[in-house]
Parts: sequence; structure tokens; C-alpha cells
Amino acid sequence: MNLLLGALAVGLMWALLSLGTFLSFRVFRSLDLTTEGAFVTGGSVACALLVRGMSPPAATALGALAGAGAGALTGIIHTRFRVDVVLAGILVMTALYSVNYWTMGGGNLPLAGHATVFEQAAGLVGGEDPTGLRRDLIGVVVLALVVGILVLVLSAFATTDLGLALRATGSSGPARSTPGWPPSSAWRWQMPSPASRARSSPSTRVRPVSRWAWG
Repeated sequence: MNLLLGALAVGLMWALLSLGTFLSFRVFRSLDLTTEGAFVTGGSVACALLVRGMSPPAATALGALAGAGAGALTGIIHTRFRVDVVLAGILVMTALYSVNYWTMGGGNLPLAGHATVFEQAAGLVGGEDPTGLRRDLIGVVVLALVVGILVLVLSAFATTDLGLALRATGSSGPARSTPGWPPSSAWRWQMPSPASRARSSPSTRVRPVSRWAWG
């Protein structure tokens, strides 16, 4: 049973990686390989902080931020320095190997004797757990909740104005040159000029929204 629960937990962890790959490959239609390196970077940062005595929730959150920072670095290299997205992803992913080794202080960092978020969640239930079965079961439940919440958040975001614009950017290249929509970047929004409003028809006009608009 422990082996089955461990396999489910690992599968749910890889489901988080697949969500990032899905966004880059299927939604944005860009071959961004940063996810492979950023996923490990988040784990290495979290492990290093756990070994140094930081609380598991804070270490996990900082690890997630570190992975997000790696993805943001790829975006900056691609948009600001005009480097192809494939090359930018390969550069960041390759650099992250050295960063991960430096963060952990080597190629292996054991967590034996250090509490994790799963062990803390299992401790909230109370009672002894000599076989670790309850810890593994709660770990699967926690990971399933995290994956489910992320899927719901992404699904809700995809229905917003900004989410629809990003989906259109990946699905249709000509949509990026629609009047009223700056073709340089889907993240930099500007109000269209009166001339562009007059030239665009109601059927093809894309209504510009604020960068932080959610609905």
C-alpha cells in the first residue's frame, strides 16, 4: 500500500510539471523547455531551506517562487533581448543545473530527520504512524487538492479577457496583428488609436483590457 500511495504522490507531483508544459506547448504554442529545470530548482531550494531549519510551508512556498523566477527569467530573455524562446529555455535550463548543485551543496541532499509539509499535515490528525501509511495517504490527498485547485484556477483564468487573449495568441498568429491589439507582446496592453478603431470591424476587434483584469 505504501508503494501504491508513493507512486500516486509522484504522479501528482509530475502532474504539476505537466501543467506548465501544457501551458507552453498547447496554449502559447511555444517550445519553452524551462519547466524541466525550474521544477528541479523549486525542489532543490525547498530542500536546502528545510535542512537549514525553515518551516516546511515557508520552504515550499519559497521553492515555488524560485521555480517561477526561473520561468520569468526565460520570459525576460525572450521578450527583452529578442532571443528565440527555444534557445532562451535551453540557456536557462542548462544554467539551472549549476544553480541546483550550488543550492543543495552537491548532487544529493537527504531529508531524513527533517519534517515536510506532508508530515506536518499527518501530525495534525494525531496518533502514531509507525508504518508511514497515514503520512503517504495524507500526502496524496494534499497533492490532489493542490493539483485540483491549480486546474480550477487556470480554467477560470482561461475564461477571462486576458486568458482568452493569451489563448488566441497561441492559436492564431494573425490574431496578434488585429487592430487594437499590439503585436509586440500579449502582456503589454495599450489603448488603440481612434484611427485603428475606425478601421477595425466589430467582428474582428479585440477589446484591450488591463494587465490585471480578471473578469
